Amino acid sequence: RGKFHFAYPRKLRIDEINRKFTSIKNRMFLPRFLREMKKLKIGIDIDNVIADSYPHYIDAFNKKFGTAVKYEEVFHFYYLEKNVGVEEALVVEFIESIVHSEEFQLQIPPVINALKIIKKWIKLGFSIHYITSRPSDTKSETMKWLKQQRFWVRGVTLDLYHETEHNFKHISRINNYKSDVADKKKLDVFIEDRLFATLDTTVR
Repeated sequence: RGKFHFAYPRKLRIDEINRKFTSIKNRMFLPRFLREMKKLKIGIDIDNVIADSYPHYIDAFNKKFGTAVKYEEVFHFYYLEKNVGVEEALVVEFIESIVHSEEFQLQIPPVINALKIIKKWIKLGFSIHYITSRPSDTKSETMKWLKQQRFWVRGVTLDLYHETEHNFKHISRINNYKSDVADKKKLDVFIEDRLFATLDTTVR
C-alpha cells in the first residue's frame, strides 16, 4: 500500500494540496487502489496547515519588541532571535507566554478552505488525525480552537508534543515525535509545513 507525504512551502495552502491529492487519485486506474483510497488515514499538522499561525505570532512579536520581521523571513519561530538580534531568553519567554494564552490562541484564524476540504475528505471515508508539536499542556487551548473553528468533528484524534519526552527546541526530536505518531497510527498521508519533519516520516 503506497504512502503519500506532502511537505509544502508556507505559501502553498491546503486547497492546493487537495488539488494535488485529487489529481493523484484521478490518475490511478486500479479498482482495488480506489477502494483503499476511501479508507485513507490522513495526519495533519495544525500550525500553518489548518491554523494560519505564523502571521498572528509575527504581528504580536513585532508589537512586543518594536521589530519589523516579515513572514517570509521566518524559518522557525522558536529561532526568531537569529533574525532580529533579540536576546534568546526574551524570545523564548515571549513565545511561551502566547503559546499558553487562551485569548491569543483563540484569535488565530483558520487557513482558508481548510475546513471545507477536511470535511470533504471525511465524507469520502478518510480518517483525520491532528499531529502538532504544540506542548501537551496546551491541549485545552488547542481543543477549544479546533472546536471553535469546527475542525473537531466526530472520529478525529489529536496528538500533542510531550516535552518530558523530547527537547522542544531540538527540531530533529520534534520530527522523531511526529514520525513516531505517524508510524503508530499507520498513516497513509501526512500533511506538514516543515519539509524535514515529512522527510523523516517518509524515510522511516
